[in-house]
Amino acid sequence: MVAQATAESGRAVVERMYDLFNSRRLGEMLDLVASDLEWDWSRSLGPEEGVVYGPQGLRRFLSRHWEVWEHIEMIPEEIIEAGEDFVVFVHVRLRGRDGIEVEARGPHVATIRDGQLVRYTLFQTHDEALAAVNLN
Repeated sequence: MVAQATAESGRAVVERMYDLFNSRRLGEMLDLVASDLEWDWSRSLGPEEGVVYGPQGLRRFLSRHWEVWEHIEMIPEEIIEAGEDFVVFVHVRLRGRDGIEVEARGPHVATIRDGQLVRYTLFQTHDEALAAVNLN
């Protein structure tokens, strides 16, 4: 019974993170991240890549990201629980400041511990994401 409640609260944190991201509510989003957060965007094919740490690293990363894109929406299409990890397959819609629109799909892995996001990793393929949480 306890494991089920933990899974539901972890899933709720993941869903809330995407809602806050999509509405650019950065302050509320930062309230859900651990002080030792690792945000790994090193596999990104876009202009923003790298790994940042902690709430302030995430603040700087997202602020730069949002400066480039007028609109970003990440829509979770499927969430798979793997213990404290959640594989999230997202549909991303972006519109640049010059009006160019881009759509993509890809996986992320969010790790939730004690109700906080402790690690968030971007992957390029479903297989990579599933392998990262031993679901391949």
